[in-house]
Amino acid sequence: MCPVTQNIDASHAVVRGTAVTAVPKPEYPRPDRDRSDRWLLLNGPWSFESEYGSATITVPFAWETEASGVHRTWLERGVYRRRVPVPAGWAGASIVLCFGAVHHRARVLVDGLEAGTHVGGYTSFELDVTDRATAGAEVELTVEVDAPADKRLIPHGKQRSIPRDDYDGVSFTPTSGIWQSVWLEARGRTYVQTVAVRGDSLTGFDVTGTVVGDSPSRTRVDVVVDGSGESTTLTSDDRGRFTGRVELRTPHLWSPADPHLYGLRFTVGEGAGGDHVRVTAGLRRIEVDGEQLTLNGERLYLRGVLDQGDWPRTGLTAPDDDAAFRDLGGIDVAFRIQGEIVRSHDPGPHGTDRLDRARLDIDGAENLIRRDVAEKADFLFHFLRELAIGAAKQNIGLNSDLSKFLHAVLRGFRLELGRRADIRNQSKVNEKHVSRARVRFHLANGFEKRKALDIADRPAHFD
Repeated sequence: MCPVTQNIDASHAVVRGTAVTAVPKPEYPRPDRDRSDRWLLLNGPWSFESEYGSATITVPFAWETEASGVHRTWLERGVYRRRVPVPAGWAGASIVLCFGAVHHRARVLVDGLEAGTHVGGYTSFELDVTDRATAGAEVELTVEVDAPADKRLIPHGKQRSIPRDDYDGVSFTPTSGIWQSVWLEARGRTYVQTVAVRGDSLTGFDVTGTVVGDSPSRTRVDVVVDGSGESTTLTSDDRGRFTGRVELRTPHLWSPADPHLYGLRFTVGEGAGGDHVRVTAGLRRIEVDGEQLTLNGERLYLRGVLDQGDWPRTGLTAPDDDAAFRDLGGIDVAFRIQGEIVRSHDPGPHGTDRLDRARLDIDGAENLIRRDVAEKADFLFHFLRELAIGAAKQNIGLNSDLSKFLHAVLRGFRLELGRRADIRNQSKVNEKHVSRARVRFHLANGFEKRKALDIADRPAHFD
């Protein structure tokens, strides 16, 4: 559904295909947590203040990018402002301000009063601003952002740091400020704030979540599966938490060959004051059996491609939804080799959703697990690698139970850590300490011969 639009200066129009739109990335930002019946997109021009003076910045592009209109690198602080008319039709609803991502520290104010803060440049967050935003009135939103040039002590992926960090040789231009979509949502006075769906039983979905708002305690939560009609009714506890299960009469498992996704609708309350959110999930279970990975009880070989790189004008942020999908890991290459996985730094919710429906699985960064946990039931190679490096920093040797587990899982991804890379006594650990690795590429279906690449004599950059 299209969002409520704002009057925006035509000079800020951007081209999407053959159409011209005044708002970048106009699609609803969370297809896996769909509340697109009542929302207001806040992408587009905002006022911006920095040490260089006042300017106009285009959200949601990092201030280092050309598309933002600022195009400044090593800027460490910026202040965004925008006046927003709250739709009159939202009277009586909860109003929630949502951010896809802001790097690194964000302080949000509504009409000059602090609404909340957030730390972490790769995770989404939201703030309930019902008490500060009145339907039919206009409010001023202010977002104060700090993005330190010295990123060595904060999670920053492959952003370049000053002073340099251990990854400088493979680093990219920083991504600072608001770099994912911003929007308002109208929800019920009591609404589902968080929800997680697990389909690894393969016979139904286990659901957990929290209800907040006016009456979170002992609140009824209805869950209905789209299409099949299976349903269950849950009741939140005194702290607003609910848990339960939806059994499926004829389960349809997800696989790369048949990427079937279910839609589960969660409802709290009735009528115009009720809350509704649609969550997508698949029935799938990935396990480690010795040194093998299995999907739904069957041996899984992963063949795939790596998507690594920023867009020329927009940086880490995809210019639009279609571009994100086309670019992901050379999607045509993945199909040609009959691949099952695309590895990306951050495909975003739209990228993961579309790949999940295109028979490809997605491997992303570990700090996105919470955001995409219900839709992504796969192993995250980045996460496992960081666990291995973290274990090394704690002087955990390759003979420990943790290391054996990581070793088995990583081998399931066709990466075998050499026993000569014993890192128990290393005082400083980075990717060089897994340099004696043998990476095996299982090329494609029908190929019985495996090609081994021995990289024992040079650092192994798994990116």
